[in-house]
Amino acid sequence: MFVKIQKSIGKSKLNNKGSSATLVSYLSKENEDKSPSEYEHFFNHDNERINQSSAQQLLDGQNKHLGKNDSKFFMLTINPSPKELQHLAKLSGSEKDINSIEELKPEQRKRFDILLKSYTKNVMELYADNFNRGIKGKDLVYVAKVEQNRTYKSFHDEVKQNKAITKEIHSLVVDRIRAEDSGDTKKVKKINKKIAELHGKYATVDGKPMAADKSNVIKAGDKKLGLHTHVHVVVHRNTKDFVKISPNANSKGHSQTNQKGKEIKVGFDHEQFKNASFKMFEKQFDYKSRENEKYEYSNLERASRTVTRNVSRSVSSTVGNKIKSKVKSEIYKNAFEGEFMKLKARSGQVQSLINNLANITRPEKLLWNAVKKVASKSVEKIR
Repeated sequence: MFVKIQKSIGKSKLNNKGSSATLVSYLSKENEDKSPSEYEHFFNHDNERINQSSAQQLLDGQNKHLGKNDSKFFMLTINPSPKELQHLAKLSGSEKDINSIEELKPEQRKRFDILLKSYTKNVMELYADNFNRGIKGKDLVYVAKVEQNRTYKSFHDEVKQNKAITKEIHSLVVDRIRAEDSGDTKKVKKINKKIAELHGKYATVDGKPMAADKSNVIKAGDKKLGLHTHVHVVVHRNTKDFVKISPNANSKGHSQTNQKGKEIKVGFDHEQFKNASFKMFEKQFDYKSRENEKYEYSNLERASRTVTRNVSRSVSSTVGNKIKSKVKSEIYKNAFEGEFMKLKARSGQVQSLINNLANITRPEKLLWNAVKKVASKSVEKIR
């Protein structure tokens, strides 16, 4: 389970300086191809069926005392792992693992939604409590919505990989035309063979070889197969009583002395909130998390992505791709629960080595050995 507070991004749907209309409309996209009786409604502590216009009015009507450039709302995402979703499906009455939410019977689907919405409300209790100001979930102004699908975005590796392949194929087609015009049949055959090999490297939605019409080749906007149920929550900056609260406040989890001389925590501690949300799922649903579902693992995974991304940027793409999986594997192998943050703190040394070795003619072996050495030493010192 991983719960995240999203960052506001410029003029996009996550721009939180103005109306929530764009974001609420975006979160309603899954209802576009459904009949009204099949709509997935917004919900909160007070109401289980909030339509799109009411959701927007609820949020935009709470902007009292906020300036033009103040953040008006924040978006959270609640992201269960596939195994956690399978667990909820079993609790809902499913006797077998499912590959799609549509495989649940109507009564099972209803129970599944109830469980997930109940957990969401508990997460919002944790959100409110994390401000250490006596605020409860019922005091928050928010709307939440369950989504069943995830789509590939332009920044996903599969999309970028396919774009690169298509670009290379287009270049080869131009070369083939020139070869055909010059009558170089040998070169034409060679190019056709290379194009066929590239076709086999396309990442596809269903994991099967590329279809003749390329319909299964992954592109931005395509739906991912499998279980991808998650929850979006849009919570207002103001509480119902117009108390301003922001998870992005400067004093995040710091201590200060109140008027009675008692030391209290103030601000919003993101790490505490995420970890508490993870533990809440385990407790609420009597679930024993696997290692890769734990909050610590999620942090470690992001750290490893940062390191491997620097590898790819620092050396040639060919060399970078060869060692990328090895780097990630080594980081995971040398890390263990409760110590990921200390290992992450030393990741700067790994990146420094990457930068220093980037200009070496053949850095592959040296780079891999250096990464392995630093990762191992990091764990030794932690222990």
